[in-house]
Amino acid sequence: MTEPTALAQLRHLYQNMANGAVRDTASAKRIAEGLLAPAIEALERATPQPTQAQAGAVPLTHDEALDAFCHTPGINQFVQAFMAGVRFAEQHHGIKGGQHGAE
Repeated sequence: MTEPTALAQLRHLYQNMANGAVRDTASAKRIAEGLLAPAIEALERATPQPTQAQAGAVPLTHDEALDAFCHTPGINQFVQAFMAGVRFAEQHHGIKGGQHGAE
């Protein structure tokens, strides 16, 4: 079964279920085994599997993510706006230069 055929069968199944064509357990089982299972298998075969690199991938550390963010082209304006917000909050709360070891 090809992917377009599987999708067509899933759409057909959906229409039948939405219109109340499945009224008992035996009918539901026939539909699940006859239409649904093969359609799912066809879509699973068509879905790309993770590569070796993806399978062993680990999340970035906090510092790696921050470094990547800060070096994104065009991000400088956001970093500047963030720092302006930090300085505004410091000023609003009476925090002056030289505190916490920062000059």
